[in-house]
Amino acid sequence: MPRFKICAAALLAVAVAGSATLAEDRVDKRQENQKKRIIEGVKNGSLTREEAKAMLKEQQRLNNLERKAKADDKLTPKERVVLKRKQDRASRHLVRAKHNRSMRGGQQINQRQQDQRKRIKHGVRNGELTKQEARRLVQQQNNIRKAEIKAKRDGKLTKREKMGFNKAQNRVNKNIARKKHNARSRND
Repeated sequence: MPRFKICAAALLAVAVAGSATLAEDRVDKRQENQKKRIIEGVKNGSLTREEAKAMLKEQQRLNNLERKAKADDKLTPKERVVLKRKQDRASRHLVRAKHNRSMRGGQQINQRQQDQRKRIKHGVRNGELTKQEARRLVQQQNNIRKAEIKAKRDGKLTKREKMGFNKAQNRVNKNIARKKHNARSRND
């Protein structure tokens, strides 16, 4: 009987040590994934350099906190909960930053143009837009694109130019909505 208790205690100790290691591995893996998401955001333009720096700084603070927590060679359940909450917060910050529309350069303008072209195609497909309405809307998009290319010749878009393109995109957006909901349809 005593051997059984000793074996059971040894197995329990190994299981507890293994679960602590597994939890620590999860913390490390999550931080690694968040760093990859930051790098991916910079590559695809959904994060500016400044946003990426702030996100990486937040990850560095998490690394420092984890290092302090592991100073005694183990991560207590309380420390694990604190790290998880901070990682959750960092993840939310990253999601917000990636979707806040502060894209680098002219990518925001280009993305809006792509989105609006999709809306035009969809309107033609489902009969909300006539082909003539769609041609006019596409021509408006093309005019904005030409103006954007011309403005970028000096290498960058000024704040004033970006605001102008944004206003032009807003006008096209309203035109798409107005044309999609007027009495005309492809079937007329």
